[in-house]
Amino acid sequence: MKWLIILLVFLFILPAQVEKSFSFTTATQLLEQAKDLKDKSGRLKRAASRCRERVLRGELKSCQVEVTWRNATVSIEEAERLAVELDQQARNKCKQIGEQLERDKEAVRRYQKTIEMGQEELRKWTERNDEAQRNALMRAFSFLIEGTLAFAMESDAVINGLKGAI
Repeated sequence: MKWLIILLVFLFILPAQVEKSFSFTTATQLLEQAKDLKDKSGRLKRAASRCRERVLRGELKSCQVEVTWRNATVSIEEAERLAVELDQQARNKCKQIGEQLERDKEAVRRYQKTIEMGQEELRKWTERNDEAQRNALMRAFSFLIEGTLAFAMESDAVINGLKGAI
């Protein structure tokens, strides 16, 4: 019965826990989000820098940076501030990825330990089962031998009885 419980745990309970623990998709999504944030930050920095250079060279009196993903136009300073904010958000996403990977490593370690414990229990159960099979075969063999000997002895007694009667 104990091995049946272990088998059920392996087949149904652990896979569900592992799926909850492992988040390779989540990590990939976070990585994509971080990359997107860094790309936006880089574009804002370049646009703000070009604007600032044009104002310094006297080509323009003032310059605005268009933030297409926000449908807005902002000042150079606001674009630079927004770029710094996006960089910080990207760093936070990377930190989340690192934390998630640590959680995933711990979940894998626990899962591996559970598998090893299950394998050990299965090995012990197999040994006990093999021993029980050997014992059952020995009992059956002994029963067969004893039955054969009893039959032979009974047959011998019948023959001796018949000889005495004749």
